[in-house]
Amino acid sequence: MKRTNIGILVLALLSGAPCMPAQDKDIKALAANLADTLAKLSKKTVAVVDFNDLQGNVTELGRYLAEQVSVALAMTDKGIEVIDRTHLKVLLQENKLSSSGIIDPATARKLGQIAGVEVLVTGTLTPFGDSVQLAVKALDATTAHIVGAATTDIAKTKAIEELLSRGIATATAPSAQPSAAPPSAYSGEVKRIRDLEVNFKGCRVVATGVLCEALVTNLGEQRQYCLYSKDGDTMSRIVDAGGNVSTPRGIRLADHNSSDRVIECANLPSGVPVRSGMLFPDARVEGGRLTLVEFLFDLERSYAGRTSLSAQFRGVPVTSGAPGSLDESPAQSRKKK
Repeated sequence: MKRTNIGILVLALLSGAPCMPAQDKDIKALAANLADTLAKLSKKTVAVVDFNDLQGNVTELGRYLAEQVSVALAMTDKGIEVIDRTHLKVLLQENKLSSSGIIDPATARKLGQIAGVEVLVTGTLTPFGDSVQLAVKALDATTAHIVGAATTDIAKTKAIEELLSRGIATATAPSAQPSAAPPSAYSGEVKRIRDLEVNFKGCRVVATGVLCEALVTNLGEQRQYCLYSKDGDTMSRIVDAGGNVSTPRGIRLADHNSSDRVIECANLPSGVPVRSGMLFPDARVEGGRLTLVEFLFDLERSYAGRTSLSAQFRGVPVTSGAPGSLDESPAQSRKKK
């Protein structure tokens, strides 16, 4: 190892967090798994951002586990160099960047440049009964593509529950004060399905329903793709916290936009992001968030052996905003034809 990150180690020891040896072995195994992947890709310089919950809130437990993963990565024998997290926070503040685990491509590139790192490590915490699942992703700092991932289950001890609840209370306290522009926790999350890259921009309540939007990039050769409202037993959909399922009645792909069809197809050029969206006029949103948002894509119907391409995003808060182009233009675009 080229450098021992003493700053991170001292922070972990002096942070006042309870000593939790039970999960040390799991964290070390997760870090070793991640380090092996990064070493094979010849990526050695890493920054670990704060871990968050499914709603995008950074918790006390998330900060603690991010420190633990930082230390474990720095102590592997793969030559991984981890930037000091205190220094990382200063860089984030100076450049007005988010410190959460939600990273979009533009933020990833900027953070990679200012911090001089090749990989950003993010994490998501999900409570399950007597445990908390930690899912860690390594993102290429140039593209924000996932280059490595690992998961582990943390036993929900009294100390873990304390940190988890303290973090959630801290994160949700300001909600009593209205915010001019509430952030969408999944704005900018990227999923790749075969040759399609789906950069999800979030969902918002508009005058005619709930609008979910994304930028879609064809990473393969130019060809026609379709976005489906419903195709047989499969469908694009949203599911809210109360289990209510809605399918879109307005869909958009590139410059193709409609309110009365179950499919829109467009010839997608290689490497060019195009707009995609779905309007759910009858959607119910219990609890102010969606447990699932699913975009269902496919190659043109004439393509031999076609297979549905599903991009799923979970734990998505629904914000409010001005009417977007998708919910205004489908009917207008049909009248113009």
